[in-house]
Amino acid sequence: MTPEQKLVHTLLVMYGEPNTPDPKLYIDTFTKAIGGFAAADLERAGENVIRKSTFWPKPAEIVAEANRIIALRAPPPHALAPSDDKEPLTAEQKANLRRLTEIARKACEQVHEVLEPLPPPPKVDRASFEAMRSGSRNKFHRKGMH
Repeated sequence: MTPEQKLVHTLLVMYGEPNTPDPKLYIDTFTKAIGGFAAADLERAGENVIRKSTFWPKPAEIVAEANRIIALRAPPPHALAPSDDKEPLTAEQKANLRRLTEIARKACEQVHEVLEPLPPPPKVDRASFEAMRSGSRNKFHRKGMH
């Protein structure tokens, strides 16, 4: 059994037969659409999507999750280029860097705004709810009240 078939089998067990006029064609198309990934990546993607889905996921969700897993494993872009190949900064570049650093430092010094704390959350007890409900002008809030 291929990794794609194994994942589709797991989805069949979890969610039952897909609600479509041609379940066999749906499963065949789904299996082809999620192909091309390493078995471990596809299995992990399937596990993650199953945790989030309450019904059959779309093949694109599986593919996106597999791509996300692969991207998380990839080294950061700056790690790909050897650091020895970098040319030293010119005197003009060093001066520009010093000026930018000084501008950033001055900008940070000018920030004195302190965010005020959030207001306390509203009460959620029955009396508060009934008071909100009876005072509302929305007829749906007052539905069922005498």
